Order: sequence, then structure tokens, then C-alpha cells
Amino acid sequence: MATVDVIANRSSGTEALGKAYFETDTNSFIVYNGSGWVQLQSDGVGAAAFSNEYSLEFDGANHYIDAGSSPSALTVEGMSVWFKSDLAYGSGVQSFLIGLGGSDQGIAFGGDFFGPVPNEVITVCNNNHLWSYAGSGLSLTADTWHHLGVRWESSNSSTNSGNAGYDIYLDGTKVGNTFGTYSSGIGSKITTQRLTAGARNRNGSVSFQFNGKIDDFAIFTSSVSENDLLAMYNSGSGPIDLESYTPGLWWRMGDDGNDSPTNGGSVSGIQDSSGNGNHATQSTASYQPTFSTDVPA
Repeated sequence: MATVDVIANRSSGTEALGKAYFETDTNSFIVYNGSGWVQLQSDGVGAAAFSNEYSLEFDGANHYIDAGSSPSALTVEGMSVWFKSDLAYGSGVQSFLIGLGGSDQGIAFGGDFFGPVPNEVITVCNNNHLWSYAGSGLSLTADTWHHLGVRWESSNSSTNSGNAGYDIYLDGTKVGNTFGTYSSGIGSKITTQRLTAGARNRNGSVSFQFNGKIDDFAIFTSSVSENDLLAMYNSGSGPIDLESYTPGLWWRMGDDGNDSPTNGGSVSGIQDSSGNGNHATQSTASYQPTFSTDVPA
């Protein structure tokens, strides 16, 4: 761990270029510039803390945003997203939180959405293959923020007959990886084709809109661990700074410095905070979700 030498005053300091001390007499840092001591003054402003002030609200009928038809193809090793459904699972809910393109790629929320696995609450789909948090008697509280984490497990004895697959973590706990398929094969990692929030975009046809709020969605193109997802859940206290996890896409839903949010205002665009340029837009006014200051906390 780096340390700084502490002295009472500069009279006892070594006068060498670049030598620095914390001076207790003045309660400040001092640096020798080759000819004299320079005292570093504080402007009284601390470093900016990570903050999360906005989410996007979707109406379940028309609203969605997407990155267009030609985004960067991202191989999905993991995902993280916060969501708050206006409808409880089991209330006839069939929607997509996130669409990842193709025929049926993305994160689906709702029961009996796909035939191969009954009673799904959350499903990660890769066209004809899927992994689910599923089972009779399960429930998911409506009007409550939840965190969903997803990670690819290369060898998992409890999913896909021991083969690789996506593990699903809900609010910091691994809840599912039940495997199902419409065709032969064991499934593979998702490669994104079109990125959408609030709906499925199936080769340009939008359906299954989500009713509720979505915040801080990220895709990771390098492996994420169970501990990584637990850190992202943050004990339920809301999103954390994901920069150190190098996301391939990161939609902060209003909290990027280039977003222009106002509470209740329409959303025409969201910036990709990963720096990879997969920005989301919605040019049709009636399809635009709205900014909300209701966020996970």
C-alpha cells in the first residue's frame, strides 16, 4: 500500500525535486518544485461519487428503445439488469426485458412463454435454446426492484445435462438454469444481432413489450464470476460503477453524462456508457418510454 511521509513542518523536509509530504502544521500536502515548497490547496470539492438517478419506464403496449439493425455483434458471457414490473408473474405476463436480436434472443419475463419449459419466471433465450428460472408455485413480487444477473458456465452439472449454459441469478441468488430446446443440440452463447430494451425485436418485428421500469443494463463479453454478480447486486442498494468490469454495452438509462433526462420526459435516445457506440434510440414519439426518478436503492 502506498504511503505519504508525515512531517510537522517543511523545515525538516528533504529539498529534492518532487519530494512530497503531508504537513501537519498546515494540514496540507506540500511538494518541492526544485526551488521551493508548493502547498497544494483544496477546492473543497470531493471526487464525484457514482450516482444513479434515473430509470426508464415502459408502458407494456408500445414503448421500447433499440440500437438499430447493425449494432456491434457482442458474444454474451454475462448480463446485469435491474427491473421493476408493474405486473406480478402469473398475471398473464409475457414480455421481454431485453431483446438481443435474431428470432428469440434475449431475456424474457413471464409464465409459460416457451413450450419446452413450463412455468418460467425468467428465461434467457438463444433462438431455439433457452435457460430458465422455472417451476410451479414460484412467484416474483410486482412493483419491487429486482436485480437479474446472468453468466455463462462452461461446465455445469445442473443445467443442460451437464453441458455449458447460462446461470440465472435473481437478487444475488442463483435461481435457475433449467434447459429447454425446440430443436436438437445443446445450445451456445448468444451473439447479439439487434439490441432492444423493453420488447423483443424479432428480425425487425417488435412484440412482447414490457410493463414497468428498467435500469442499468450491461452486457459483458468476458467471463463474469458469481462474486462479480453478487457485487453488482450490491445487497439490493442499486447499481454500482461497472467500468472495472469492462462491459461491452452499458445502458445507464439516463445517467450517462451525454443523456438528457428530465423526470417524466420522453426518451429519444440513450448513450452506451461502455464507449463502444451501441447507443439506443426511439424516433417515434408514441413509442418513446419516459424517464423516471424511481430507481433501485
